[in-house]
Amino acid sequence: MSMSMKKMMIGGMLVAGALSAENPCNLVDCPPEKSVCVVEAGVPTCVVQKFEFPTGCKSGQVFEGSSGSLDYPAGSGKYSNNEAACFYFKCIGKRASLQWKAFSTEQGFDFVSATAVTNGAVGATLLSKHSGSTVPAPTTVEGADGIFMYLTSDYSVRASGFELDWTCHEPLSLGDVCYQFCEDGSCAPVNKREACPADASCLSSSALLGFNSHHTCQLKAGSVCYQFCENPADCAPVNLREHCAVGTECKDATTGFGFNSKHTCQEVLSAGATCYQFCENPATCVAIDKRDQCAKGTVCKDDGAIGFDSHHTCQAEEEEELLSVGEVCYRFCEGGSSCVPVSKRDQCASGSECKPTGAIGFNSESTCQAVLSVGEICYRFCEGGSGCVFVDKRDECASGTECKSTGVIGFNSEKSCQAVLAAGEVCYQFCEDGSCAPINKRDQCASGTSCVASSSMPSFNSLETCVLSQ
Repeated sequence: MSMSMKKMMIGGMLVAGALSAENPCNLVDCPPEKSVCVVEAGVPTCVVQKFEFPTGCKSGQVFEGSSGSLDYPAGSGKYSNNEAACFYFKCIGKRASLQWKAFSTEQGFDFVSATAVTNGAVGATLLSKHSGSTVPAPTTVEGADGIFMYLTSDYSVRASGFELDWTCHEPLSLGDVCYQFCEDGSCAPVNKREACPADASCLSSSALLGFNSHHTCQLKAGSVCYQFCENPADCAPVNLREHCAVGTECKDATTGFGFNSKHTCQEVLSAGATCYQFCENPATCVAIDKRDQCAKGTVCKDDGAIGFDSHHTCQAEEEEELLSVGEVCYRFCEGGSSCVPVSKRDQCASGSECKPTGAIGFNSESTCQAVLSVGEICYRFCEGGSGCVFVDKRDECASGTECKSTGVIGFNSEKSCQAVLAAGEVCYQFCEDGSCAPINKRDQCASGTSCVASSSMPSFNSLETCVLSQ
C-alpha cells in the first residue's frame, strides 16, 4: 500500500482512502466520534471503536447523539426475574451524564450498575450501583467512550425499574453558559446543565432578568476556590475566587499554622438576613450567631429594635456619624409622649462605650461614656508622698476589663484596667498527653465568677472554666 493512501481498519480489514497533509485520517471515512486515528511509522490507521456487549447481557441497547430519554421497562410494566438488561450510552471523548427521574428495584437484591467504557471496552471500576426506591444522584463520566449500564435481578420480586435522561456534551469550564432560555427570542437556547465540571453546578446568574433565564457553571459550596502552598510539593495552586456560586464567597478555611493558605466557597447571608439574635426569654426566639457570614459590602448590625431582646441583620456598609462622649446612644421609653426611642449602641466613637446614665424611672437611657483601655490606671490611693495623684475611675474600665490591683507594694495603692474572662471561658487547662495548649489564667475570671474544675476532661487532663459564684 503506497504512502499516498490511508488505511482504515474495520473489523480487522484495511480499507484504502484519500490522505491529506492536514488530515492523515480522512474525517469523512474516519469521524472522531466513532474512531481513533493512529499514526505509526508515518502510516495513519483509522481504528473504529466497535463496542461489544459482555457475554452476560441477555439484551443490549445502544444510545447515540447529544441527548435522549430511557424508560425501562417501557410503559407501566415491571422488569423480569433473572434480568440482565444492558445499555450503552455512547459519548466518545465528551462528558456523558445520566440524570435519574424515577427508580425502583427490589432493595438489596436487584441492582442497576454503571461503569465507564474506554477504548471500546467495559471498565472494571463502578461509577455507581443502586438498589431500592431512592432516586440516585446523576451518574457522570468525562473523557471516556461513554457509560455502560446494566440491570440485574434475582429469581423473585419485581419492580417498575427506572426512568432517566441522558446527555453527551463537550465538557464546560467554570463560568461557561450551561443553560439559557429567552422568552422573547433574544438569545440562543442552551441546555447543557450536566456538562459542568464535577465540582460545579449549573446555577442561575444575574446576567438576565425577568422571564429570561441564564445559568453558568459555578463552584459548589465547600469547593476549593483558592489554594497556595509555600512548598509546591504540598499542594497544587488554585485561584478560582471569582467562580464561587451565587450566595457563596471565597473565604479562608485554612487549618493550622504556617504560610500555606486554603479558601473554600462558603455560604453567606444577603442584606436583610438575620445574622444575630438573642432573646432574654429563650421561649420567644431562637438564638442565632452568624455575625461573620454577612456578604461582602454588608455588616451585621442592630436593626434598631427596642427592648431587652437583641436582633441584628446584615446591612449595607456605610460610613456612620459616630457619637461623641455624652451623646445618647440608647433610650427605651416605657411611657410618655415626649420620650423618643434611640438605638445606636454601636455608634459610640473610639475610646467610649454606650453605658447607662443611672437615671431613675420607667424609661431607660444610656450615653457614650469615655472608657479606659487595658493597662490604664483606674484607681490610686495616696497614703503619703507629694508625687502621688489620687485617681478613682473604677467604673470606667472598658467592656471585658475590670479595675484590679497592679501588685505594687507600699503605702500607696494602685489599680489598672485588666482583661478578664467571662463566665464559661477557660481559665485553666493542662493535658498530660500534650493534646491541648496549657492555660493558666485562674486569677483573670471576672468579678462574681471563680475558676472551677470541669468534669468533661478525662483521666489526668485538667480543665477549669469561669463559673458564676453561688
